[in-house]
Amino acid sequence: TPPHPMPAMACDKALSGFDSDSVSRANLSDHGAADNAGPCKTIIFVRHGESEYNKAIRETGKDPLIRDAPLTTKGRAQAQAAQEVLAKLRRDVCPDGSGKPWLLLSSPLRRALDTAAGVWPEAFFQEASAGTVRVDVWPELREKLT
Repeated sequence: TPPHPMPAMACDKALSGFDSDSVSRANLSDHGAADNAGPCKTIIFVRHGESEYNKAIRETGKDPLIRDAPLTTKGRAQAQAAQEVLAKLRRDVCPDGSGKPWLLLSSPLRRALDTAAGVWPEAFFQEASAGTVRVDVWPELREKLT
């Protein structure tokens, strides 16, 4: 499945029912949060696009032993297709264009970084993002093999 950005409100209030066809903005009060809950942050989750690992598993049913698999052509296209959905979500969160600061977090795995760059390419160029987004790579976000 393509990487669809999924918004959620932090402050322990997850929103559901969002997809690329139905995007809306919600306030904490819409979800029963107390008025004194403090400032709320918007969190948008994006799953990585199809990787060579995903493709091999789907086609053969066997683990191809590719632990840091790159995106396939389809995965890069999925990330690019999700780009406008993410841009719309960001506009919905900050409709006045006030340049609210964003933090883009990614796993260090190649598929996650390639998806992030495809979904939000300007975030990776300081002059294009004009200081409105910071990109951090967190090793804690990578999958854990057990």
